[in-house]
Amino acid sequence: MKDFPIRFVLTDEAITPSAGLALVGYLLHQTKLDKRVNALRLPTVRREVHISHSDVIRSMIGLLATGKTDFDHIEAYRQDDIFSASMGIQHVPSSPTLRQRLDQLACLPMTETILWEESIRLLIQRHATLSPCWTKGKTTWLPLDIDGSPFDNSDTKKEGVSRTYKGFDGFTPLFAYAGKEGYLVHAELRPGKQHVQDNMPSFLVTAIRRARQLTSSRLLVRMDAGNDAEANVHVCLKEDVDFVIKRNLRRESKALWFQIASQKGRRVDDGQSEGVQTYELCLPQTAAIDGNTYTYVQVTQVTERTMERNGQLMLVPDYEVESY
Repeated sequence: MKDFPIRFVLTDEAITPSAGLALVGYLLHQTKLDKRVNALRLPTVRREVHISHSDVIRSMIGLLATGKTDFDHIEAYRQDDIFSASMGIQHVPSSPTLRQRLDQLACLPMTETILWEESIRLLIQRHATLSPCWTKGKTTWLPLDIDGSPFDNSDTKKEGVSRTYKGFDGFTPLFAYAGKEGYLVHAELRPGKQHVQDNMPSFLVTAIRRARQLTSSRLLVRMDAGNDAEANVHVCLKEDVDFVIKRNLRRESKALWFQIASQKGRRVDDGQSEGVQTYELCLPQTAAIDGNTYTYVQVTQVTERTMERNGQLMLVPDYEVESY
């Protein structure tokens, strides 16, 4: 038998599974987060506290960075010198202190403002790479993807947990990501039952304006059919950003769309597949906003299939419609 390939070595060095937190702490040190949050005053907290606001926020960021979301998980790090040193924490709070202080800070609108401003400032300061999704000539388009994402919180009694459109109980937060790398520029926690379009125009405006701070490229807002609403189109036009919003066909006739596209559009398939025809139709649209007239294009692609892949003819044609 060959020598055992593993060697066991005794050492007095500290070993940690969270070495990556050193980078997180380093990035936080590049911000003004500590100074700004420590200046916040809470009516229910004494002016001088043993555990600062920044220690509380840094502790929560450290938990999230290690994939832990429960307040009770902080207890495992209270005596962990590497955790506190990596994150730049003077005093790691207990679970009750972490929970209560974050609840108190969340009541101050300025807390959220500080977190987002410092996040955007950090991306700018570190010259974060944001890759475009499309380039034409000298113009590049940076994607700004916005959508809701249902979180499964079944069998919990958390405030706001309700039935999501995915069929389970949880939350449906909104997220806005910039660039192909997906840097988060806006987020909003929402009850599971809340429709993705509720209050979307104001969310969209904030996301666009934050993303603009990160790039000189044109923004390309991309949204799913749940956000097929005139209000979103108006926001994009007024903010002068390009957009791709998938249309919700609702009860529109697919056969009628094929008839219109075949008459007014152009055929885009290669014509080699028997029983398949695909047409593309571009229809100019106008919108009157605050006395100004804007134009944009509605693009629809329609495919008609009259034959199965195995050559079997269909009794009734099958239609696929994609419209943006």
